[in-house]
Amino acid sequence: MELGGAAVVSEAIQGVVEDKLRVEEEDMEGRLAVVSKLSRSFRQNSRVANVEDAFHPATKNKLDLNSLKLTEGFPNRPGYGTRGTRVELTANYIELLPPSNLTLHQYDIQISPVAVGKKHFRVVQLLLQAPECASKQGDIATDFRSTLVSKTKLSQDEVLVEVPYRSESEDEPTARATVYKVRVQYSKTLNVGELVNYLNSTSLSQSLVDKQELTQALNIFLNHYAKSAKNLITIGSTKSFSLSSEAARADIGSGLEII
Repeated sequence: MELGGAAVVSEAIQGVVEDKLRVEEEDMEGRLAVVSKLSRSFRQNSRVANVEDAFHPATKNKLDLNSLKLTEGFPNRPGYGTRGTRVELTANYIELLPPSNLTLHQYDIQISPVAVGKKHFRVVQLLLQAPECASKQGDIATDFRSTLVSKTKLSQDEVLVEVPYRSESEDEPTARATVYKVRVQYSKTLNVGELVNYLNSTSLSQSLVDKQELTQALNIFLNHYAKSAKNLITIGSTKSFSLSSEAARADIGSGLEII
């Protein structure tokens, strides 16, 4: 299941990967490391494996029609492939363990007059600094576009905030600064426990109405820090890079650098 195209919560195998690298030599400038040995140890999550095995038991009748359905949606996976040579596939998935009683409140963000590009991003940043949101800094996250998610409900279902624009280099807005009116409108409340139960279910008939909204909300929480931190730069919705001078990087010449 994809979380907004960026972070991923696995519905299949999740495990722990430990990489042990032994550096054999470095070039004279210390920029290139030659790895002579890479060993991996993989531990499969037994709980996830049990759910998978329940979906596709080894004795399953390949011509079983009981799993067919007339409702819309993607077809069920026929199996995991057990013939041929067994291979080990390791992915950089992470396992989320949210509290079973966690609820997320989703809000729509509307800005007037319309702000475009980086200015839109900046207006949402300033919204989070406004008194109406500042007290909930630890509970809210946003995609800095059109959606805000909070662990606790805001004081009202509709909040209208006037945001005088100022750049990041300005401590105070100028006298002629544009004042944006930002409307934060309550949309719906999402129960994360329902998503957890859905992922742990072994019933092919199990469905989840809010699956897409829950996926989006969790992805917003996962990506919020990367988008708001000043020492990181985010490209699109899937890639973040550190701007710190201590981050791993390599000079490849002609003014180009790998980060």
